Amino acid sequence: MKYSVLSFIFVSFLFSPIISWSQKSEWGIELGTGLSSFQVQEDREMDIKALPAAAIGIYRQFTFPSSFGLKAELMLSSKGGRMSSVGVLYLHQIFLYTQLRATTLWELRCRGVGHFFLGAGPHADLLLLAFNEINRLEDIRRMDFGFQLVLGYQWTRYSLFLQAESGVLNMDLLASERTYRHGAISLVIGRSFH
Repeated sequence: MKYSVLSFIFVSFLFSPIISWSQKSEWGIELGTGLSSFQVQEDREMDIKALPAAAIGIYRQFTFPSSFGLKAELMLSSKGGRMSSVGVLYLHQIFLYTQLRATTLWELRCRGVGHFFLGAGPHADLLLLAFNEINRLEDIRRMDFGFQLVLGYQWTRYSLFLQAESGVLNMDLLASERTYRHGAISLVIGRSFH
Protein backbone atom coordinates (compact mmCIF):
# COMPACT_ATOMS: atom_id res chain seq x y z
CA MET A 1 0.00 0.00 0.00
CA LYS A 2 2.79 2.42 0.88
CA TYR A 3 4.52 1.73 -2.41
CA SER A 4 1.26 2.32 -4.32
CA VAL A 5 0.94 5.74 -2.71
CA LEU A 6 4.57 6.60 -3.49
CA SER A 7 4.15 5.40 -7.07
CA PHE A 8 1.04 7.54 -7.49
CA ILE A 9 2.90 10.60 -6.20
CA PHE A 10 5.85 9.95 -8.50
CA VAL A 11 3.72 9.30 -11.58
CA SER A 12 1.71 12.44 -10.84
CA PHE A 13 4.98 14.34 -10.80
CA LEU A 14 6.04 12.63 -14.01
CA PHE A 15 2.90 13.42 -15.96
CA SER A 16 1.77 16.77 -14.52
CA PRO A 17 3.28 20.19 -15.28
CA ILE A 18 3.82 20.99 -11.62
CA ILE A 19 7.05 22.90 -12.16
CA SER A 20 5.62 25.92 -13.95
CA TRP A 21 8.71 28.07 -13.60
CA SER A 22 10.91 25.80 -15.71
CA GLN A 23 12.05 27.18 -19.05
CA LYS A 24 10.71 24.12 -20.85
CA SER A 25 9.65 20.54 -20.26
CA GLU A 26 9.72 17.56 -22.58
CA TRP A 27 8.61 13.93 -22.67
CA GLY A 28 10.61 11.06 -24.00
CA ILE A 29 11.34 7.36 -24.20
CA GLU A 30 14.59 5.58 -23.33
CA LEU A 31 16.12 2.25 -24.26
CA GLY A 32 19.33 0.96 -22.73
CA THR A 33 21.58 -2.07 -22.59
CA GLY A 34 24.64 -2.88 -20.53
CA LEU A 35 26.14 -5.17 -17.91
CA SER A 36 24.94 -5.96 -14.40
CA SER A 37 26.58 -7.82 -11.53
CA PHE A 38 26.73 -8.08 -7.74
CA GLN A 39 29.00 -6.19 -5.38
CA VAL A 40 30.12 -8.45 -2.52
CA GLN A 41 32.34 -6.46 -0.19
CA GLU A 42 33.10 -9.20 2.35
CA ASP A 43 34.44 -11.70 -0.20
CA ARG A 44 36.37 -10.10 -3.05
CA GLU A 45 37.52 -13.51 -4.33
CA MET A 46 34.00 -14.84 -4.77
CA ASP A 47 33.48 -15.89 -8.39
CA ILE A 48 30.81 -13.54 -9.74
CA LYS A 49 30.49 -12.58 -13.39
CA ALA A 50 28.40 -9.95 -15.13
CA LEU A 51 25.24 -10.58 -17.12
CA PRO A 52 23.71 -8.52 -19.93
CA ALA A 53 21.11 -6.04 -18.68
CA ALA A 54 18.40 -4.04 -20.39
CA ALA A 55 16.03 -1.19 -19.59
CA ILE A 56 13.12 0.57 -21.27
CA GLY A 57 10.94 3.38 -20.03
CA ILE A 58 9.62 6.91 -20.23
CA TYR A 59 10.81 10.18 -18.76
CA ARG A 60 9.91 13.80 -18.27
CA GLN A 61 12.63 16.41 -18.17
CA PHE A 62 12.40 19.98 -16.89
CA THR A 63 14.98 22.58 -17.88
CA PHE A 64 15.68 25.60 -15.69
CA PRO A 65 17.89 28.68 -16.08
CA SER A 66 21.66 28.39 -15.63
CA SER A 67 22.00 25.08 -17.50
CA PHE A 68 20.24 23.12 -14.75
CA GLY A 69 17.70 20.36 -15.30
CA LEU A 70 15.65 17.71 -13.51
CA LYS A 71 14.60 14.41 -15.05
CA ALA A 72 12.09 11.90 -13.67
CA GLU A 73 12.06 8.39 -15.12
CA LEU A 74 9.81 5.35 -14.88
CA MET A 75 11.75 2.31 -16.12
CA LEU A 76 11.41 -1.46 -16.48
CA SER A 77 14.89 -2.93 -16.07
CA SER A 78 16.69 -6.23 -15.62
CA LYS A 79 19.67 -6.83 -13.33
CA GLY A 80 21.57 -9.84 -12.10
CA GLY A 81 24.80 -11.76 -12.13
CA ARG A 82 26.35 -15.16 -12.77
CA MET A 83 27.43 -16.80 -9.49
CA SER A 84 29.38 -19.97 -8.81
CA SER A 85 27.27 -22.61 -7.10
CA VAL A 86 28.89 -26.07 -6.94
CA GLY A 87 32.23 -26.73 -8.62
CA VAL A 88 32.10 -25.33 -12.12
CA LEU A 89 28.30 -24.90 -12.06
CA TYR A 90 27.15 -21.30 -12.44
CA LEU A 91 23.64 -20.05 -11.80
CA HIS A 92 22.31 -16.99 -13.62
CA GLN A 93 20.50 -14.88 -11.03
CA ILE A 94 18.07 -12.62 -12.91
CA PHE A 95 15.98 -9.82 -11.38
CA LEU A 96 13.27 -7.75 -13.03
CA TYR A 97 12.55 -4.34 -11.49
CA THR A 98 10.32 -1.34 -11.89
CA GLN A 99 12.58 1.66 -11.30
CA LEU A 100 11.74 5.21 -10.28
CA ARG A 101 14.63 7.59 -10.94
CA ALA A 102 15.18 11.27 -10.25
CA THR A 103 18.27 12.80 -11.86
CA THR A 104 19.71 16.28 -11.54
CA LEU A 105 21.36 17.37 -14.79
CA TRP A 106 24.01 19.99 -15.54
CA GLU A 107 24.53 21.04 -19.14
CA LEU A 108 28.08 21.61 -20.35
CA ARG A 109 27.90 24.24 -23.06
CA CYS A 110 29.36 23.38 -26.45
CA ARG A 111 29.47 25.12 -29.78
CA GLY A 112 26.83 23.98 -32.21
CA VAL A 113 23.46 22.34 -31.74
CA GLY A 114 24.30 19.72 -29.12
CA HIS A 115 25.80 19.74 -25.64
CA PHE A 116 27.32 17.38 -23.10
CA PHE A 117 25.71 16.87 -19.71
CA LEU A 118 26.46 15.38 -16.31
CA GLY A 119 23.88 13.93 -13.96
CA ALA A 120 23.44 12.30 -10.58
CA GLY A 121 20.55 11.22 -8.42
CA PRO A 122 18.75 8.49 -6.46
CA HIS A 123 16.57 5.64 -7.64
CA ALA A 124 14.05 3.32 -5.98
CA ASP A 125 13.42 -0.20 -7.32
CA LEU A 126 10.45 -2.53 -6.83
CA LEU A 127 11.20 -6.21 -7.49
CA LEU A 128 8.76 -7.84 -9.90
CA LEU A 129 10.47 -11.20 -10.45
CA ALA A 130 13.64 -13.03 -9.38
CA PHE A 131 14.72 -16.43 -10.71
CA ASN A 132 17.57 -18.67 -11.84
CA GLU A 133 17.82 -21.92 -13.82
CA ILE A 134 16.42 -23.96 -10.92
CA ASN A 135 13.53 -21.98 -9.45
CA ARG A 136 12.16 -18.62 -8.45
CA LEU A 137 14.04 -16.79 -5.72
CA GLU A 138 11.86 -16.08 -2.70
CA ASP A 139 14.12 -14.61 -0.01
CA ILE A 140 14.93 -11.43 -1.91
CA ARG A 141 14.35 -7.91 -0.67
CA ARG A 142 11.35 -6.43 -2.48
CA MET A 143 12.62 -2.85 -2.44
CA ASP A 144 16.05 -1.53 -3.30
CA PHE A 145 17.49 1.97 -3.30
CA GLY A 146 20.60 3.35 -4.89
CA PHE A 147 22.41 6.13 -6.71
CA GLN A 148 23.37 6.74 -10.30
CA LEU A 149 25.88 8.83 -12.23
CA VAL A 150 25.28 9.92 -15.82
CA LEU A 151 27.53 11.31 -18.56
CA GLY A 152 26.04 11.96 -21.96
CA TYR A 153 25.47 14.06 -25.04
CA GLN A 154 22.20 15.58 -26.27
CA TRP A 155 21.59 16.63 -29.85
CA THR A 156 18.20 18.13 -30.82
CA ARG A 157 15.67 15.48 -29.73
CA TYR A 158 18.13 12.63 -29.20
CA SER A 159 20.40 11.82 -26.27
CA LEU A 160 23.05 9.20 -25.72
CA PHE A 161 24.51 8.65 -22.28
CA LEU A 162 26.53 6.29 -20.12
CA GLN A 163 24.93 5.47 -16.78
CA ALA A 164 26.47 3.75 -13.75
CA GLU A 165 24.31 2.76 -10.80
CA SER A 166 24.80 1.05 -7.47
CA GLY A 167 22.36 -0.32 -4.92
CA VAL A 168 22.76 0.37 -1.21
CA LEU A 169 20.74 -2.44 0.42
CA ASN A 170 21.56 -6.12 0.87
CA MET A 171 19.20 -7.80 -1.57
CA ASP A 172 19.50 -11.29 -0.01
CA LEU A 173 17.40 -11.47 3.17
CA LEU A 174 19.08 -14.73 4.27
CA ALA A 175 22.68 -13.62 3.74
CA SER A 176 24.29 -13.09 7.14
CA GLU A 177 27.98 -13.29 6.21
CA ARG A 178 27.91 -11.42 2.89
CA THR A 179 26.25 -8.28 1.58
CA TYR A 180 24.97 -8.54 -1.99
CA ARG A 181 24.36 -5.22 -3.74
CA HIS A 182 23.38 -4.55 -7.32
CA GLY A 183 25.75 -2.74 -9.66
CA ALA A 184 25.22 -1.92 -13.33
CA ILE A 185 26.61 0.14 -16.18
CA SER A 186 24.45 0.93 -19.20
CA LEU A 187 24.49 2.74 -22.51
CA VAL A 188 21.13 4.46 -23.02
CA ILE A 189 19.61 6.23 -26.00
CA GLY A 190 16.68 8.61 -25.56
CA ARG A 191 14.20 10.31 -27.88
CA SER A 192 12.26 13.32 -26.66
CA PHE A 193 8.82 14.57 -27.75
CA HIS A 194 8.26 18.26 -27.07
